[in-house]
Amino acid sequence: MTGTSPDDDRFEFTTDLRRGGWVGVTSSALVVATDEQYRVAADDIEEVTFEDVDWFVAILGLVIVGYGLYSLQFDALFGLAFAVVGVASLALTYRKRNRVRIRVVGRAKPLVVYPHSVDPLKRALEPLLAQQGGSTDR
Repeated sequence: MTGTSPDDDRFEFTTDLRRGGWVGVTSSALVVATDEQYRVAADDIEEVTFEDVDWFVAILGLVIVGYGLYSLQFDALFGLAFAVVGVASLALTYRKRNRVRIRVVGRAKPLVVYPHSVDPLKRALEPLLAQQGGSTDR
């Protein structure tokens, strides 16, 4: 991670991402560096969505694991299949925690990043979005 952005502006905030790379916020842009480096001007940010954990899917995964374990006494293969599906669902839900989606003007898919914690990134993005009228959702 460098101390300046591609346009030689100083970073006000930087953080590492769970899946590699980093994200930085300057006074006028957001810089995301994963496999490629993206610089998104404040005016080009349409919306930023912060997602913690999808609790509905997590609880549903727990229920499926529980039902699978309960079903083991009746049919081992059926119960084991349900338990494996439930554990897989829980693993995917855990992996997608702290997701930040950044919708950018002129880009079909949003930029998706996974910081270790979303709250510091949210606080850093608020002044950037306030100056251009963007929105943050939780």
